Amino acid sequence: MQRGRLFIEWLLIGLCASLAMLLAGRSPVIERADRLVYDMAAPLYAAPADDRLLVVQIDDDALAALGRWPWPRTLHADALHRLKAAAPAAILYDILFIEPSPQDGALADAVGGSPPVYLPMLFEVPGPDGAPWLIRRPAEPIAGAAAGIGTANLSLDSDGRARSIMLATPDGRQVLPHMAELAYRRLTGHPSPAFARTQADAEAVHVPFLPPGSFRTVSLLQVLRDEVPADFLHNKVLLVGGAAEGLGDIHTVSTAWTGRMPGIEVQANLLSSLLADRFVTPLPPVALFLLSILPLWGLLVAFWRLSPAMGLLLSIGAMLAIVAGSVAALALGGWWFPPVAALFGIILVYPLWGWRRLSAVTRFMENEVKALLAQTGISDPGPGQRWRSDRVASDAGRLHQVIAIMQRNAREREEMLQFLSHDMRSPQAAILALLESKGDPATDPPLRDRIARLAEQTLRLADDFVQLARLQSRPARRDPVDMADAMAQAADMIWPRAKNRNVRLIREDSEAPGGTRDGWPGLWVMGDAEALVRALCNLLGNAVEASPAGGMVHHGVRQDGGRIVAHVADQGPGLSPERRADPFARFGYSASGGKGGSGLGLAYVATVAERHGGSAAYEDAEGGGAHFSLSLPAAPPDEDGMGGEDSLNRG
Repeated sequence: MQRGRLFIEWLLIGLCASLAMLLAGRSPVIERADRLVYDMAAPLYAAPADDRLLVVQIDDDALAALGRWPWPRTLHADALHRLKAAAPAAILYDILFIEPSPQDGALADAVGGSPPVYLPMLFEVPGPDGAPWLIRRPAEPIAGAAAGIGTANLSLDSDGRARSIMLATPDGRQVLPHMAELAYRRLTGHPSPAFARTQADAEAVHVPFLPPGSFRTVSLLQVLRDEVPADFLHNKVLLVGGAAEGLGDIHTVSTAWTGRMPGIEVQANLLSSLLADRFVTPLPPVALFLLSILPLWGLLVAFWRLSPAMGLLLSIGAMLAIVAGSVAALALGGWWFPPVAALFGIILVYPLWGWRRLSAVTRFMENEVKALLAQTGISDPGPGQRWRSDRVASDAGRLHQVIAIMQRNAREREEMLQFLSHDMRSPQAAILALLESKGDPATDPPLRDRIARLAEQTLRLADDFVQLARLQSRPARRDPVDMADAMAQAADMIWPRAKNRNVRLIREDSEAPGGTRDGWPGLWVMGDAEALVRALCNLLGNAVEASPAGGMVHHGVRQDGGRIVAHVADQGPGLSPERRADPFARFGYSASGGKGGSGLGLAYVATVAERHGGSAAYEDAEGGGAHFSLSLPAAPPDEDGMGGEDSLNRG
């Protein structure tokens, strides 16, 4: 059920990401990002500058020397005569002569004849009075003298850059070729393949522009001054046009370099691409969509089997491969695959799938925690854990705590089984053995005493076990408790046992907080009086059992800063080395193979200390023996009972 739901979510994420990617491909932001990639890669596919082309610029030096623009048409006629004298293959004179002039006859004589001269027409979009366009040809007789008249317009994208040019412009029933197309036909004798591909649909060709300055260039001023050798112009296609800033024929084109290029150099790039038949071909819409969506769904399929880290690495690798593939396809094959929409799909689908996977993991951990809590009866540790701002860390912490509790319970259950099989069983087995071998206890006082001691040991073990379990299961109490009074009660309760073993209980007086001495002053804590008295009894009882006959057990209570410390020291052998590593472990003696006790009494002391916000400690006493201490936070002054008087009756 869970896997089926996750599959449906996976499918919905893929469909939504595919739709978002399709819509993003039409976004101006995505389009601008794609153009950045195109502008960097397109020049790599451009054909080398054709050696048959020579750019003749009307530059700033020519304007400074020959006068302000527009020049007299006789000056253009003189320039054409000088150019033709070098016998070039053709001349593209990219200057508009649409207004009649008295000097048109002289210019027409220079335009006509051989080699051929091609002139531009003005193609205005839109035209006047609602017309879609307006075509203005050169004035007669200049138009009649030219070998051909072609268009020279650029197609600007929304960012103002020129990346494509119309080779075939429809005009009613006829198709108007570009000036560069006319020059191509002059050189080859047939229409260009690019013109044949685009004339039916009137599509623009995408030109991979070379960097500005890639073509050989001379100034028209040098030609007029006869500074250019005729051999340099011979049999070349001469492209004449403005390059000065003031002429307004500087265009921003698609290139990774400066991006601004004179119009005549744009014509040179187009003619060079026509001669090499190297144009950028955008992928068809269907192929573009399939190539864009393929990485997205490939990643979604891989996400089922990959870890989150591997999924991230694969996503980054796929994004790098998409960009590299787009650049390589354009630079090597001239195919343009806009990569940003595909990148957007990956950027979108990875966090979406990560979110759903994270949600599924979180839900799984939450359900597992609930199931474990229900199966084991363990209380939820969630309210006491510290991860509150991170849901995954919170659930992981709860699961970790539940597992830790289960492991601890399993360990304690194993220790309890050892305790029952050894500590509890041994006295009972000894009683049975005595009864079978020694006869009737009623007539044998020593036998009766031994059986009584074994029975008392069994009862004491059972009582320790029950008291520890009861302490761990009941809620903690917070009542004012005088630790000095609690220690006195514990000493009174242990005194008979100490007397039987000929052990003296030595009380150590403490200094009152006010600096006076009054026996044991009132030293208050907030806690469970019954549990504290029993913990002190356990410490005193253990000390008495460990002390030799005639020994002494020192005990007392003192205030150490903001804490109340109860301490007990004996003159026995101290704890064994293996027990010192964890003196308060449950079933410590039994579990480690030691003798003399189960460890339940000390475990009870540690549990009491923990529930009261304190600590229990062990160290070797001076001169030998064991020294135990129970340190608890002192009660605030307003919670110390009745103005420092005892809250418990001393025994």
